[in-house]
Amino acid sequence: MDRLTLLLFALLLATDCTHAAWKPDKDGAGESFEADGVPGYVEAEKSRVAVSAKRYKHGSRSLCWATTPGAKLTVRSPQLKANGSSKNAGVMLWYYNETPQEDKLTFHLLSDDKEVYRFQAGLSFSGWRAIWVCFRQDLKPVQPKARLQDEITMTVTTPPKGAGDIYFDAIRFPKSTSWRRTKDNQVPFVRASTETHWQDSYDASLIKPAPPPARISAEEKQAFALMTKRYDDWALGRTLNENMPQRKAVLDAMQTHIQRGKAYFKKLNIKYADGAYTGQPFFAGRSSLTPNFCQDLFQNAPLPLALDYRVNGNEQSAKDFVTLINFAHDQGWADGSGIGTLDHEMLRAAGYMHAVFLMRDVLRKDGILERELATMRWHCFFNSIYREPKHAGVNADRCGRSRSSCFWPFWLWTTRRRRSGTCAVCSAGRTMPAASLRAGPIQLSLTSPASTTPGSTPTRTRLARFTSLRSRPTCSTERVSLSIRQVW
Repeated sequence: MDRLTLLLFALLLATDCTHAAWKPDKDGAGESFEADGVPGYVEAEKSRVAVSAKRYKHGSRSLCWATTPGAKLTVRSPQLKANGSSKNAGVMLWYYNETPQEDKLTFHLLSDDKEVYRFQAGLSFSGWRAIWVCFRQDLKPVQPKARLQDEITMTVTTPPKGAGDIYFDAIRFPKSTSWRRTKDNQVPFVRASTETHWQDSYDASLIKPAPPPARISAEEKQAFALMTKRYDDWALGRTLNENMPQRKAVLDAMQTHIQRGKAYFKKLNIKYADGAYTGQPFFAGRSSLTPNFCQDLFQNAPLPLALDYRVNGNEQSAKDFVTLINFAHDQGWADGSGIGTLDHEMLRAAGYMHAVFLMRDVLRKDGILERELATMRWHCFFNSIYREPKHAGVNADRCGRSRSSCFWPFWLWTTRRRRSGTCAVCSAGRTMPAASLRAGPIQLSLTSPASTTPGSTPTRTRLARFTSLRSRPTCSTERVSLSIRQVW
């Protein structure tokens, strides 16, 4: 093999690796419509189907269903026939809707042409949405004691007025549907018979917020402005004193992080043409498909682009940031979207949360700030603060969510042996930007309150010395606070 052939082969491999990959499991891969032509087991009535490269969620193609009123799509998948009668069988797929409408697609599961199950999926959005449905657990038989067996078929029908072009991709009929599946605005019936999942974004979204105050005083406005300034100063490195020995290392680490993020963004190959986004697709962290929204996209790209614009004044990074956010929204990272499962997503979304806050003026100018705020509220199930808790206290996951989503990433708290303390870094007003947590060595100290003895003074105790942390600054808060609990 000559050098040119070897180089071309390597480039082809590199290009292919940028697309989504299936994690191997016992059920095998699904259908992603990469072959030429529509699979023979897919048929359309009163409509047209074709393999399209305009939009895709896996590989580089999807199935485009050009619907009309009364259209029907029939799928006689060998995987459905093989697995459909299993106890925990179900369907897992992604579908794309171009035009939001207050209507629904209807899915029918048939055995020997007799309907056994039926469910609907909403169309009140534009972009990609996931469906993870377990037949026996999430659905009720149309006829008592009816079961899927023998020749199993799935059909999809449109609402009476039609639904325009609908795209399907990454379709699977697993023998065991993930128990982590999450209800959302499209499939709110998922896991309805079980206890609410800890990531209860849908249930929280149904809670009516408390009415806003009649007026906001000038003092309250000034307080919020001060908190915002302090956050910006912390995140952008403005609090670093020139005499601090770590200053150069911290700023150099920030610039390195920015360059890595910009390089990562370029590899995504995001393009917008003919009203459609293309680029590297993303999935839920607990999905059998990779890469993931939070572990991969949000921990690598948005914060570096935001810092490059806010710290270095790079206007191109501001444009790239808007492109990235619009692409993520199109991919399904949106208000009301469960992306199949939200399991652990909020714990890994800090990069997105911080970046949106830092770029709030850019997003407002582009007209998408309110959309992203709605997305943040959904993923942090923000409305849960308006309901009475079932139990006193809070667990570590919700505590971490509160830090990242409320933009106080350096909130360090611990108690032991009836002691309480205040972070000396925070109380001194000299917090360090997130990138500094990677720059090490870093020493944190905690100041214990003075005792009740007259004339006593606070005691400062060194808690920990960090020489290295993984290159994920948006997650460092959680790691630091955990380390402090361990050594205190």
